[in-house]
Amino acid sequence: MKQPVYRKSQFCDMQNLFEGETIEREIERLTTEKTPIESVSPQIFTESKDGVLPEHDIRTDRWDVAMEAMDSVAASYRAKRTNYLKQKETDNGSNDLSARAESPQADKQATGTPTE
Repeated sequence: MKQPVYRKSQFCDMQNLFEGETIEREIERLTTEKTPIESVSPQIFTESKDGVLPEHDIRTDRWDVAMEAMDSVAASYRAKRTNYLKQKETDNGSNDLSARAESPQADKQATGTPTE
């Protein structure tokens, strides 16, 4: 009869393992030291007058939320690109892209393509 092969789990070989503090020890430590509780989860429940937040509403169209987030990311990339081009323009002086676009012959000579 064939014996099953048990392979060693990948999860047991993690290097950053540490033993956590049990709830009983944490409560005992907090009561003896009289320190405030620092491990707090974020509040997901709001007052009824505020309604349900769209981040926690199961009926929210998440596509709209993702589109807004990606619009802000695209705007930041656009801003970085324009700042980079402005800096490049001031560093090069007259060797900017607009001067090259006016002269196709100079562009061909700069790239090494033969002219006719």
